[in-house]
Amino acid sequence: MVQSLLPAAAVPDHTALRARLGPAAEVVAGLWPDWPAGHGTSRLVCEYLLGRSRGWLDISGRPPKPEQAGSPWTARPVVVIDDADGAMLAAATVTGAEITAYWDDLRGERRGSAVAGLLTEAGLPQPHIAAELGHVGAPGGPEIFPPGCRVVLAAPKATAALREYLQAAAGLAEEFIVVGREKHMSTAINEELAEVFDRVDVSPGLAKCRLIIGSHPRGGSSAGPAEAAPVFPRSDIRPLRVPGAAPLEVAAYGACYGGTQIDHGTDVLVTSLIDHRAKLTPAAGSPDSAGLTVADLGCGNGWLLANLQGLLNPATSIGIDVSKAALASATATLSTGNPDVQLVLADASAETDPALDALAGSCDLIVLNPPFHTGHTIETGTAHAMIRTAHRMLKPGGRLVCVYNSHLGYRGAVERTFGASRQWARDRKFTVVTAVRGA
Repeated sequence: MVQSLLPAAAVPDHTALRARLGPAAEVVAGLWPDWPAGHGTSRLVCEYLLGRSRGWLDISGRPPKPEQAGSPWTARPVVVIDDADGAMLAAATVTGAEITAYWDDLRGERRGSAVAGLLTEAGLPQPHIAAELGHVGAPGGPEIFPPGCRVVLAAPKATAALREYLQAAAGLAEEFIVVGREKHMSTAINEELAEVFDRVDVSPGLAKCRLIIGSHPRGGSSAGPAEAAPVFPRSDIRPLRVPGAAPLEVAAYGACYGGTQIDHGTDVLVTSLIDHRAKLTPAAGSPDSAGLTVADLGCGNGWLLANLQGLLNPATSIGIDVSKAALASATATLSTGNPDVQLVLADASAETDPALDALAGSCDLIVLNPPFHTGHTIETGTAHAMIRTAHRMLKPGGRLVCVYNSHLGYRGAVERTFGASRQWARDRKFTVVTAVRGA
């Protein structure tokens, strides 16, 4: 682990590094006064790009060997992907390159777009934000990779997400840089990059973070977009739990959590819904479930929503997710036999979201299998916020059915919001509770 990638004579301390950001320094100071402390990945990106552009570092992030001294730096458009808070976007301005930014997660996109606006106000060229235009790997998705670009990707939790971005960038990206905490950087990243690039380098560690860099693309970056058959979405035949229902072809893009697998908690939830089928009636009290409006808050690959349709034949089905890859996956999964499904990109963990505000008080039934992590970080605040959102979306008399890892104790959060709950199921790992919104 090194103290800095950069020569001390040129950049002796954090103050000097912040100064190298130029107009972005004011934005960074306003948002993150202690930067680069606590922002290991953006610091590493900043030092690496700055060092490369000044000739202080070679492509591996180390001082160049004598025979490499004076080798030219090639200015390239930079594509920043899945930057959690906008700090990597700010760091990437250090080279003055044209920047495109893309996020799979709507929350990151909104935070990053706000940072981009501040950078523009500070006098920097406006980054291109590929905002809410669909999933980059799906048909009709945004084209975010300029020819010959340099890609900076926050290390994804799933290797499949990296594989999909590499597929989308094939024939266009000259360099592909993956940055993350060392404990999250497996050799699988090296292997994926080596499938596309002839050279793969690993940077020195800095602030418990590291870069893995792919360069020298096979076939060259001037070849244009790759014509190979797409790897995504992947699909597998999965059984539905509803009695008599035919198996379903479940599709998943790379960044869709869990891929085509059926999460055990979701399976427990579906079984519980089947066992309590008689209680799943419209909030107005009609015994006819065909009048139901149902929503899956965090719909993932669409398997749970398909079970709901088979079980209840509702009038309206709504799938909601914060991930573009998840919505693209659900779209592919539900593309046949489910023409009336509404799929909505929205942040159910926010206090307000325009798409969900429009659905307030509209649902008879909401099912929820909330996450207990954001990226690599374990947390419960997102689940608590989603429970509150479910309450806002339900009609008076509408029902929430929620499954969770038993040790997380989400029943308390349900009761704080709804006032009372009942346990419908529990196994060695998961608990299902239900609650009804009052008048």
